[in-house]
Amino acid sequence: MSETILLKDNFPLISKVNSHKAQKKAFKGVVYDRMDDGYGNPILRKVGENTVVLGGAITALERLTGKVANFEVRTINNELNIQSEYDTTESRNLAATICLFGVGINGASNTYGDINATDIKNANVDGGLTPIRYNNSITTDAGKYFMKKEISGKNAYFLKRFAEDPTIRSFWKDTNNTEITSDVYDSTSETGIETFAEFSINMNIYDVREYFEEMPGQSVANARFNCLALFTGYYDNSLNEYTNVRLFSYINFNNRPLDIAATSSFVYRIYSLS
Repeated sequence: MSETILLKDNFPLISKVNSHKAQKKAFKGVVYDRMDDGYGNPILRKVGENTVVLGGAITALERLTGKVANFEVRTINNELNIQSEYDTTESRNLAATICLFGVGINGASNTYGDINATDIKNANVDGGLTPIRYNNSITTDAGKYFMKKEISGKNAYFLKRFAEDPTIRSFWKDTNNTEITSDVYDSTSETGIETFAEFSINMNIYDVREYFEEMPGQSVANARFNCLALFTGYYDNSLNEYTNVRLFSYINFNNRPLDIAATSSFVYRIYSLS
């Protein structure tokens, strides 16, 4: 079995973040680039820490308590006018899970290190979502794209499912970062523990780049993304679409250019104990 190598002294992909909107976070979230060391071992290089927004914090508490909040945070369905008639359906809101990811292009300027501050009040990423695919006939990762909306004669898909189901993992905070695989109630160890949900995000060579290549008025020379976000939602089999979709968390970072076709792989962790 390959061993994951975690680079703690990470390359400064985020060198400066404007922090005038800083606030204590509801959950700790960390995003990593996932690479290979050439010997089959995955390497995780830290990109930065995410921001769980108000809608994400409320959704988490609704799931834990089985009760809905006294107001509803605006959905992506409402913003894009996609199956928004279900926004107030209590059973769907209470059944929503973190199930999709999306990207944006307004998280940073063209100057390296000039990264926009995140805002816990946001109901969407800065400037709105950028379509992750823009095509009427998808073969690569078919069936993983949602929030479909026709724009200029083609289908734009704004969100994508994860590469695999999320996992919940716990580790001792020891020198070996030992994973916990059974209950520890009777352990005498005084070592700290961390627990997180881990989401696997894979972007193929068409993701995002296709939009810049095919959308009228765009140019592949400008293809990029600089924001990564997680979304909660409820999947409706009869619609083959997600309803009650809300922003859970997002992170802004320096531009990732896509003028040359490339794949990207991320690990997105949400900590409940750290």
